[in-house]
Formats: sequence, C-alpha cells, structure tokens
Amino acid sequence: MDGDNPTIKTVGDNRHLNITTAYLKEADNADSAVKTRLYQGLKKVLPANLTYEEFVKR
Repeated sequence: MDGDNPTIKTVGDNRHLNITTAYLKEADNADSAVKTRLYQGLKKVLPANLTYEEFVKR
C-alpha cells in the first residue's frame, strides 16, 4: 500500500480492529480493492477456513 501508513486501533476486545488508510483515497469504488488487499495480507493470521465473503461481512 503506497502512501501513508495505516492507522490500526483495537475496538472493544482485541478481536476487533478499526483500520484507517489513505490507500486509493482518490479512486472510485476503492472499498473492494482495499478489502481484498487486507484479506490477502491478513490471511496467514486468519482462521484457515475463513472465506473472503465472510471476512468482508465481519
């Protein structure tokens, strides 16, 4: 992710994060691209059976 570093804060318990990034802030429909990159980057620490669809619903 080029540009500014993301800001990551825990929300409530340590299982919920609020991640703020400037990645693709000027692009239309950037949400999907950001969620895909986050899923790919976090996949190694997520439950093995967690699908992308389940990831974006949480």
